[in-house]
Amino acid sequence: MWVTLLGGAGLEVFDPFTGERLAEIDLGDHGAVEVIFSEDGSTVLASQMESASVFEIDAETFTVRRQLPTGGSWSKVIALSPDGAT
Repeated sequence: MWVTLLGGAGLEVFDPFTGERLAEIDLGDHGAVEVIFSEDGSTVLASQMESASVFEIDAETFTVRRQLPTGGSWSKVIALSPDGAT
């Protein structure tokens, strides 16, 4: 279970059956707002309003692959194209 920490500094990941915290993912000074998953489940995208960024996260290792600036302000809602390429 992936939990956004809007008032914190990233995301937390929990085992939904045991409640054990599996990871805390640091996204800098601000928390994530929303997350979506790639069709194959290997990638998580997390939006961050304050930095106007989307973070690409490896769903297995919980590491941030890259931070993508959106060019907007207060970026919140994210979606993947039907083919998952963009």
